[in-house]
Amino acid sequence: MMMRRLTDFAGRRCACGFPRTGRRFFAASGGAVATPEQKSLPDDESQVSPTLKKYFNKTRIAMQMPMMTREYAVSNAALIPSFFLGRLQLELLEYPELSTKENVSNVNAMFEHVEDFVSSLDSAQIDLQGRISDPVLRSCGEIGLFGQRVDSSFNGLGLNALESTRIAEAMGLNASLFATLTAHEALGMKAIQLAGTEEQKRKYLPALATGEKIAAFCLAEASSGSDPQPIQSRAVLSPDGRSYFLNGRKSWVTNGSRADVYTVFALTTVKNDKVVLLTLY
Repeated sequence: MMMRRLTDFAGRRCACGFPRTGRRFFAASGGAVATPEQKSLPDDESQVSPTLKKYFNKTRIAMQMPMMTREYAVSNAALIPSFFLGRLQLELLEYPELSTKENVSNVNAMFEHVEDFVSSLDSAQIDLQGRISDPVLRSCGEIGLFGQRVDSSFNGLGLNALESTRIAEAMGLNASLFATLTAHEALGMKAIQLAGTEEQKRKYLPALATGEKIAAFCLAEASSGSDPQPIQSRAVLSPDGRSYFLNGRKSWVTNGSRADVYTVFALTTVKNDKVVLLTLY
């Protein structure tokens, strides 16, 4: 099938409003989502004993209170603890939407193109070989799947979170492809996007966004998984102070066998060997 870069769909309109029936598509909302009204809560902090105030924060105090007083504590609790106390602070959450029918049509067209491409792949053959072929990855690069949320100035598509999530739904038709592309963009190169210097971004992002180079994310070890606290790998500053030597062993590195750029978690000792930091290299 002919590969088209997803940016080619910008400005495309469909006679029926949406590309094809029988598929699930976005629809324009015509307005912002209203947030729930704030519930008026009584100020009952006076009912909390000084002893409890001293030894418990408001979230933990709530578990010791009658319901009316508990509501006060929940209203002042942090977001995640408040979930366990029975109150979802929906006003803190965002529900991004596509504002116009034209934007909806563009995203639906992108979804359709990616869905057709992924559906054309031989998933059984990929699983049998244990590897995605180079021609398939080149096609992904032509479409723009390696740099969906990378700024266009670095050869990316510049999609927002909602648009890229929609594309991810189509990529999910092939689990191997989804894992490869997600580990590449959402993990392997994300640190460069978020915290890299301008020099690092210019050096790495253009090739990563087009699939010319592939990124991997090195976190898990034999003694640790997604929790980085037990990590044993170390980064030691060179005698001349210009670089670091990485020592350790990583496990379960998606894209590890074919990546060009690796972001690696390691412990770094600073300030006269008294402070140990968890750092990403």
